[in-house]
Amino acid sequence: MDAGRSLAYDLGMARPKRDPEAIYDEHIAALPDEAKLRLVVLITEAVAERASGRRTRLADLDGLGMDAWEGVDPDAYVRALRDEWQGRP
Repeated sequence: MDAGRSLAYDLGMARPKRDPEAIYDEHIAALPDEAKLRLVVLITEAVAERASGRRTRLADLDGLGMDAWEGVDPDAYVRALRDEWQGRP
C-alpha cells in the first residue's frame, strides 16, 4: 500500500481532497469554452439543488397546469391549430 493512502481509501470508503485549481489544470483547462460553460451550468444547478434542499423530479410536474386545459377538447384544439397552419409557406 502506498504510504500516502490509507486502507479506507484503497477500499473506496474515502476520497482524498483535491485542490480545485489542480482539478482545473488537470481536467478542465484543455476543454473547449463551450464544454467549460456547460460545466458551469451543471455545477451551478447542483449547488442550487443542494442549497434548496429539494430536487425537482419529473414526477413532481405531473398534472402541473392541468387546470389551464379544463373544458378544452384536445381534438378540436389540434384541428384549430392545423387550420391556422393552412396556407403558410
